[in-house]
Amino acid sequence: MLLQKYKFFAPACLSVADIMRSHSEHEQAFQLIQRAIYGLECFFHPGFSPFRTGSQKTDKTKHKARLVLNTNEGEVTNWLLLKALWMYMTSLGGQGIYRSCLEVNKFILSFSLPHDPSHSLLHIDYHALRSRNHEWLFDFCRLFVAQEIENIGEASEMVLALDMLLPNFA
Repeated sequence: MLLQKYKFFAPACLSVADIMRSHSEHEQAFQLIQRAIYGLECFFHPGFSPFRTGSQKTDKTKHKARLVLNTNEGEVTNWLLLKALWMYMTSLGGQGIYRSCLEVNKFILSFSLPHDPSHSLLHIDYHALRSRNHEWLFDFCRLFVAQEIENIGEASEMVLALDMLLPNFA
């Protein structure tokens, strides 16, 4: 009844999609997830672009958008968008569309690092390997390990192993 009246109400779409996935109705669940993402996307400002930093079109090194992950009292404020993107990513992976799944995973990580409340980092190496994007995975590992060593500091004697950062890496 609620989804008949409010077709793009994202929390209801995602909840019903969870129920449909548990009943093995994956196609209908995927359509509801897409509907929820479209509903959330309609709330974005028309000038919103997560792929550029500002008015300079040549500088694409940093993202202009970042989710504010206010974790006061253990609650993530923008969890609905992360949950919708997470469900979309897992649905794409279930359909065997690993390249798109990897791109959505990168998108989630670009919003949520360094906190990563959706634990997308646990799956990024699997999606990169399944999409046969080996060079990107090597570059990502090299840059990510260097970034983590900088975050820990040079004074620390802790050595970061790649299997500790990316658990699926073998």
